[in-house]
Amino acid sequence: MSIDQYGFVFNLGGEKETYCEPENIRTSHDTAPSGTTYMATIAASCYVGSTPNQKARRTFEFERYKGNIYIKQK
Repeated sequence: MSIDQYGFVFNLGGEKETYCEPENIRTSHDTAPSGTTYMATIAASCYVGSTPNQKARRTFEFERYKGNIYIKQK
């Protein structure tokens, strides 16, 4: 997975990568005695491989806690 301010790219184990351009980002955090969790919900326009004309809107939830990042698609 590669993430920067303009988008993110990931590969789920297949031959083609998925490219996403964020359209809406919502961030939050939750602090507990054991540490802080940082969360982001990102609605993005995504396409697979070399087909940027076939974009689909997807929503992802990113959660970072103690150096680990967890991502799930809604």
